[in-house]
Amino acid sequence: MFANRPVKEEDLDTICRFPSNEKELFFMFPASDYPLTKEQLRIAIAKRYESTVILLDNRVAGFANFYLLQPGEVCHIGNVIIDPSLRGRGAGAYLLRTMIGIARDKYRIPRIVLVCHHNNLPALLLYTKLGFKPVSISKIENKHGRPVAAISLEYTMELPPSIDESSGHQE
Repeated sequence: MFANRPVKEEDLDTICRFPSNEKELFFMFPASDYPLTKEQLRIAIAKRYESTVILLDNRVAGFANFYLLQPGEVCHIGNVIIDPSLRGRGAGAYLLRTMIGIARDKYRIPRIVLVCHHNNLPALLLYTKLGFKPVSISKIENKHGRPVAAISLEYTMELPPSIDESSGHQE
């Protein structure tokens, strides 16, 4: 059974080992250099929101966070990575549902965006299975100057009416 919590300093070594090659790191964190270091990860975490790990049997199984967060409007999910030994076993779905729940419950965000590269087929299939819809494609370059299609996907949801805590009335 999976669980989740905010990332801790002692998780960083484990997360740094998840990208097993330069291509996987580019999927997770295009601005970083392979191999991923704790310092690169610390910098990303400091600039982002809600850096979260999922756990399986108290072992870190995945990591993600938000950027460009605008409460009540939109956020982007980034730095998504799953332990290679747990891919295809529900960890990615649990991680994404966790992040969607945080966006909905803590920030009342009805629209979530993520970017996936065209050559990351397992992630594209997972995101669309979870209800993310492709909305645009842009051309970016990888670390070797080769073109990559960056596919923006959106997840939208209806939010329940908020409750005015002072009066107990719904808005």
